Amino acid sequence: MGDSNRSEILYSLYKRSRILPTLYWAGRERREKYVSRRRGLAFDRLHDVETEEGFGPLNLGLPSELAAHSSAYNPIDPVIFARVMDLLKIDPKGFCFIDIGSGKGRGLFLAEQHGFRRILGIEFSAKVHRVAVENLRRYRARISRDPRIELLDCDALALNYPAEPTVVFMFNPFDAVIMAKFVSKMESSLAQHPRDFYLIYVHPYAEPSLAGSKSLKKISEERRKYNFVVYQWVDSAS
Repeated sequence: MGDSNRSEILYSLYKRSRILPTLYWAGRERREKYVSRRRGLAFDRLHDVETEEGFGPLNLGLPSELAAHSSAYNPIDPVIFARVMDLLKIDPKGFCFIDIGSGKGRGLFLAEQHGFRRILGIEFSAKVHRVAVENLRRYRARISRDPRIELLDCDALALNYPAEPTVVFMFNPFDAVIMAKFVSKMESSLAQHPRDFYLIYVHPYAEPSLAGSKSLKKISEERRKYNFVVYQWVDSAS
């Protein structure tokens, strides 16, 4: 039996089976998580930081009523971050980068390496914020330069956005209840100060709150492999 015939038979069995696709995708997901973790640990060793280990939403040190709307801390895979930057096609030197739910700081360090002019990390959990402060100290010592990173321990809904070209980055920080309020706050800022504005949303579980926006339009997405969307502010008056 030739290789092509064998492949056709195996694929036919795969399509008819209820079990094989489940096993295949479960195995693939485990492999991808393993490879992603290895990349994260390598990043931490290279930069003398600790950003890989996650926190569950009930371990963030938040009151229960706030934890109920929060997501777990998980770090962004450097490969996914690089893929998003490739699709964004902007000059980072002209933009402020804001990470909503910046956690231990990996997204901020990656933004610094991509050359963003100004970088803000917004983290509501004081417990995680303290880890980020130590990571930033160690990162600064490792690279021997000012990384232009500012860490803010505050509520994302209380953030006053800088009136400058902005890229907002989110790794699924909160649920749809908070997301709806967050979108309203962004739209208000953009109405007052029109500017170049992009929103990167990784693992976009609360995306329906964005989809209803009249001023933020989806310009890119990757679902299967990386699972992120990119929105851009559109001036409806122009």
